[in-house]
Amino acid sequence: MFTRACIAALLLLILASGCTRTGPAADLDEYLVRLERVLEQGSHAVVRNRYPRLPPARDIRLEPARESIDILEYLRIGRCELQQLVAERNSSLGRLAQPSQRLVYEIRFLSAGDACLEAIGEDYPELAADLGRVLEAKRRDLPLVIWQATLGGDEFREYWQRGNDPLPETFGEAPELMLALSQLADDIEGWRAGDLAIDSSRLEHQLDVIRRGSGGKQLAAWALIDEKLAAASGVVRDRIERRALCFEGMPTPKADILDSVVREYFVGRIQRWAASLNARHYELHPRILRIERLLADVMPPAYRDWQIARDTRLEAGRGALARHVEALRPLLSQCNLLPAAPDS
Repeated sequence: MFTRACIAALLLLILASGCTRTGPAADLDEYLVRLERVLEQGSHAVVRNRYPRLPPARDIRLEPARESIDILEYLRIGRCELQQLVAERNSSLGRLAQPSQRLVYEIRFLSAGDACLEAIGEDYPELAADLGRVLEAKRRDLPLVIWQATLGGDEFREYWQRGNDPLPETFGEAPELMLALSQLADDIEGWRAGDLAIDSSRLEHQLDVIRRGSGGKQLAAWALIDEKLAAASGVVRDRIERRALCFEGMPTPKADILDSVVREYFVGRIQRWAASLNARHYELHPRILRIERLLADVMPPAYRDWQIARDTRLEAGRGALARHVEALRPLLSQCNLLPAAPDS
């Protein structure tokens, strides 16, 4: 029979184990602890990096003006595809359409509107003039609609969410995600250049793939690497300032342990994980930046500020390994643990 005290203890143990880091995050924690132990150096404060979260949706939302179209006039003409488009847009379902479907509608409207303008120009000059003004306004506002359907939409917001799951050891969605981002960038470039072709199914597939991407987790991983290795470098520098680990290059048991810790955890685990992250960064981030450049002229200030904070955090994380190597170099040199330079 379990007593109440035993049951309570078991529950506490289960809850505690649920909060324990696993995988790469645990390796970073363990590396820091082992460095402190072998260097006999007190715990070095870990400065928590602020995770750059996207601004609230309202702060990056762009709403183009809605043009009023008299559907009765176009029904009377009976020669334009705009009739069906406008009727669908004015329906109850059309008014609740997601931003991506609003983009599909606007591009199809522009395409059908150009054809309609050509068809009615001679017989209905006043109506053609009104339609021309509507088309001009819609072309001017099209970048706003593209923004709201892509970078300003829910799919990219979910891409950048950190989530509560442990950081994975590998990020394996790259090929499909690379294709989706490249295709979307190509489409945006085409739409902005006047190409009025759009495939609704293709667009929804691209956005769905992006929604399931792990941009937020990758950003969180770089932030964690930066903060943990900064603390580890502080431990190393403090030990160097306090007392040498080796004298005149003489090996010691502590030096052997340090060599083992650095090789197993920093080189064998942390650097390997960072290499995987770096590969994903080079495959994915330039494609994100291309989409952002294509829409830079309509980018809300709140998004631009976040973009700067995001890229600053990414670059800090990607440079953390080199900074830690430089911190280790004098200590490893003391003990003749630096790798030999290759023969020229």
